[in-house]
Amino acid sequence: MNTKQPMFSVDILEAEVHHMKAITAFGVGTLIGATVVILFAPKSGKEMLADLTDRVNDSIERGTAKARDIARQTNEVATILKDQVQSVQGAVDAGVRAFTELAKPLRISSDIDHGNSGGCL
Repeated sequence: MNTKQPMFSVDILEAEVHHMKAITAFGVGTLIGATVVILFAPKSGKEMLADLTDRVNDSIERGTAKARDIARQTNEVATILKDQVQSVQGAVDAGVRAFTELAKPLRISSDIDHGNSGGCL
């Protein structure tokens, strides 16, 4: 007896049909959902695009204003630090001058004590 198995069994065909039905149902559901969204959307596509554009432009303006504010604050801090550095430099210079003036008499008396008379022999 020569009994050949058919190329496709009934179980495989039933599974294929089930998958095709599921894919078809998913596609139909997607189309119905998209149609409902379009029909019941609160705004048209142009209105939505205009709103999104406005929101993006507002965000850009706020970001630019914030960047300007940060730059202004940075400049103010830089000016304050520059003034403080100049003040400290002035104090250091004044201290060096005062020390130099106080040290002159000590150097002269030290030179005299050691027999140096300012370069004269």
